Amino acid sequence: MAGADTLLALAERVEAAGAPDRNLDEEIAVAILWRPSGVCEAAGTIPWWLTASFGIPDYTASLDAAMKLVPGGWHWTVTDYQGAAPARAILGDDSIICTATTPALALTAACLRARARGGR
Repeated sequence: MAGADTLLALAERVEAAGAPDRNLDEEIAVAILWRPSGVCEAAGTIPWWLTASFGIPDYTASLDAAMKLVPGGWHWTVTDYQGAAPARAILGDDSIICTATTPALALTAACLRARARGGR
């Protein structure tokens, strides 16, 4: 997995994103060493055939995909006030709070911050 600085920088970019971003999804996948089941590749890159054949998760677009980033054993909450305010995600002991334009972006950013702290 990428270092804490890389994960925190990605979290900041996710929080600042105004909409889902497929390039961010790909960078997150590389940073967390995502691989589909049964596929083993060298860390640091995702070959084109892997993204084309299997498709990396839509972390920034899908709350279901973002939930897969929650570190094991961590509790989480996401709130969205029907567009009247930014969505907010809270992880762990309420020490990680992220806001973004959508629930998926907020949860993705919070999970990246948790992983930077050592959550897996």
